[in-house]
Amino acid sequence: MFRLQAFTGCKRYFTQPPQFPSSPGAAPYFLGVFGLTPFIGSAVGILYYPSSIDQLLYLETVYGCSILSFLGAVHWGLSMTETNSKRFGLSVVPSLIGFSTCLLPHLPVALMIQGTTFLGLYAYERKLCKAQKIPKWYLRLRLGLTAGVVTSLVSSIVLDYIYNT
Repeated sequence: MFRLQAFTGCKRYFTQPPQFPSSPGAAPYFLGVFGLTPFIGSAVGILYYPSSIDQLLYLETVYGCSILSFLGAVHWGLSMTETNSKRFGLSVVPSLIGFSTCLLPHLPVALMIQGTTFLGLYAYERKLCKAQKIPKWYLRLRLGLTAGVVTSLVSSIVLDYIYNT
């Protein structure tokens, strides 16, 4: 009897739309802002230590790759409540792009690609939010974090141009 009830609960979980909390509390906001530190630190580090620009750009590229992988994983997890294999496929794209940027020899180009990917992922998440597939608080959080990430990436690219030309 227990196994049957467990299966029924599992089936209900995967067939009903997810119920999102209206507010997750302070933890995601705190952790998200704290997660901006390597991006901002790299850009500021270039200002104060221009002789270390290559190392700081590489640090920012690798960290950007890990964050893109994390964002893809969020969508992988949300996809488990659906039967849409397209969303599963899209959830691995950010990590593949992020990994590819780590292989590029010209780091400012890698940062441009990552910045475009962050913006594209946010645009995709706006579409999902309108369809009520992700919570509104997540989109608000992502707006601020995406703005911080892209600003840091663009700052690093501009500083690289200033110091290396």
